[in-house]
Amino acid sequence: MQSIANLLVIKMWFHRSFRADDWLLFVIVSPIAYNGRGFVTGEIFNRKGELVVTVTQEALLRTPKTPNSNTAAVSKL
Repeated sequence: MQSIANLLVIKMWFHRSFRADDWLLFVIVSPIAYNGRGFVTGEIFNRKGELVVTVTQEALLRTPKTPNSNTAAVSKL
């Protein structure tokens, strides 16, 4: 089953400087996904175990509508 996700809100808080080319751990938690909506939180830690970035994201999830057989496009070839 395919689904379509529309990202509603993405927020990032940078707590301290870090190098993007160094080792980073990204921990993601999805505390709720219900009624076509999803919410995810994430934390990015550096090599020392320090929290460097906090992320939140909210999304709207839908399954694509199938075209109505009466309105489907007809090839003219």
